[in-house]
Amino acid sequence: MIELTYHGSDGAAPHAQRFETGDEVLVGRDASWAGFVVPATERVVARRHARLYREASGAWRIERQKEYFIAVNGTPVDQTLPIGDGDTITLGRSDGPTIRVRCDTVALPGGDEMATRTQEIVTTWRDMLPGMQTMNSRIKLLAGAVTLVALIALATGWYVWTRPADFSAATLQRLEHAAHLVVLRDANGGESAIGTAWPVGPDKLVTNAHVAELFGKIDRSREHFLVRSPGDDPKSHEVSAVRIHAGYENFAGYVESRSLGAEGFRTDYTEASRPSAFDVALLVVDPQAKLSPVLELAPKEALDKIAPGSRLAFAGYPMRCVDGGNTEQIAPTPNVQQGAVSAVTDYFLFPPGSPDQGLLVQHSVPATGGASGGPLIGPDGRVVAVLSGGTVIDTGSDKAGDSPCRMSPSAVMINYAQRADLVAELLAQDDEAAIGRRRAYWDAQSAKFADHFAYLKREMLDKAEHETGARFAVSLEDRRREPVAPAGNIVTFDVEKGREYAVLVYNRDRSNLFVNLKVDGNEVAQDANGWMPELRIKAPATGRAELVIYASGGKDLDYDVVVAQSAAAD
Repeated sequence: MIELTYHGSDGAAPHAQRFETGDEVLVGRDASWAGFVVPATERVVARRHARLYREASGAWRIERQKEYFIAVNGTPVDQTLPIGDGDTITLGRSDGPTIRVRCDTVALPGGDEMATRTQEIVTTWRDMLPGMQTMNSRIKLLAGAVTLVALIALATGWYVWTRPADFSAATLQRLEHAAHLVVLRDANGGESAIGTAWPVGPDKLVTNAHVAELFGKIDRSREHFLVRSPGDDPKSHEVSAVRIHAGYENFAGYVESRSLGAEGFRTDYTEASRPSAFDVALLVVDPQAKLSPVLELAPKEALDKIAPGSRLAFAGYPMRCVDGGNTEQIAPTPNVQQGAVSAVTDYFLFPPGSPDQGLLVQHSVPATGGASGGPLIGPDGRVVAVLSGGTVIDTGSDKAGDSPCRMSPSAVMINYAQRADLVAELLAQDDEAAIGRRRAYWDAQSAKFADHFAYLKREMLDKAEHETGARFAVSLEDRRREPVAPAGNIVTFDVEKGREYAVLVYNRDRSNLFVNLKVDGNEVAQDANGWMPELRIKAPATGRAELVIYASGGKDLDYDVVVAQSAAAD
């Protein structure tokens, strides 16, 4: 059980909603998506703002959607955060509307709190330190066993093997000067740094889509979206327009409409996690800005050759949980880092079917929040990718007085970047057409994942047989796509008195459903368990059963339905 009490910013009386069943509650202003609907007048709350879900342990967590602000008891949520009885959730901004939580309390298992997660604005360490301590200890052990000449040869060989590809001082200096800071300024002049951008033309800069989308969320009559050059005498330019790659929303919607996951050995079905996709955007400023230096994109033939071991350099503003990060906007000082490509995959994290699909570059360049959007260059100085995310571990440290920097870098040191092809598509205004050309590939790759509906169907049958001691067989299975009927979409089937029936409805669009089962016009069961409600009854009479499916909104309803019945009654 979980009960949510909403306190709006308009001073209206609070309202509460109780969820007795189900393991997920979606929160937002979109009534066709959210189970807990926030009033449409609360503009600081997104249409799809937050997801509350219950883990296998019974503990509840909150997960933010995209970059929308959420805090639990005043602590901002980076990706997810545990919630418990009596907690207060704040939405939209620090003084935004709140939700008071009442829920069953359980003991949290320590292992799950250390699960590795991914986030768009990365949280990982700032400095990449070579393993010199290990090297020194080995040299000490060897000192008594080898001659001085052998030691010199060994040290020389080690240096040649570990030194990075040559990035000239001029190349790194040009990279540093290109790193602009993205800044939000409020009506009172207060400023917050939110990311990195770099010139790709005299009036255009590149950053991440998840940074650029904030442009559409500010009040431009009072607030300002700026880019600021580095150095002691920075120049600020106001962003007048943004263009986000069409694939950013398109691919997210594609994945959301499908269940892409896997079944582990003797474990539950788990959805696949993945970093952001097509996460690039252009920022447009006044043509008189004459931004410089302008970085050149690597040509396609060079991008197709990117492989593990390819050397990279980065410049940007990693600020989260870094000393001085809250004043970086005063005189932006880019941080220059080096690393290497560790893998190249498609956005499903599979080996790319062709070089064109290898758009996700995994790398070891260290970064943290604020680095998002920064350029990754090769030794020739041309941009090969745009830094976009990283892998972190949620330490679960949410006790009073603990540091808010609870997201620790994963020891695997994997960060993510978007290949520079996507920037070229934006500049050529070919991004929408390119998405159309990729759809067939997406369909082929998504078919490799486990079928969530098939898994749930087996679970339903196993549960019914275990609890009743009877054998069940599927008597009806259908997939339908039809307009939402105001009076409910209806599925009918015959029932026989005394038989047990199990029913599962699976909404492919993942919006909440309410189902009502009637036998000869009499209601016998109902369920509102999110987007995959399940019922089981013992038929009170022989006759016609009517399953009524209610969905909000005026769009089509794309769903599967399966009915299983027990063996005939004696």
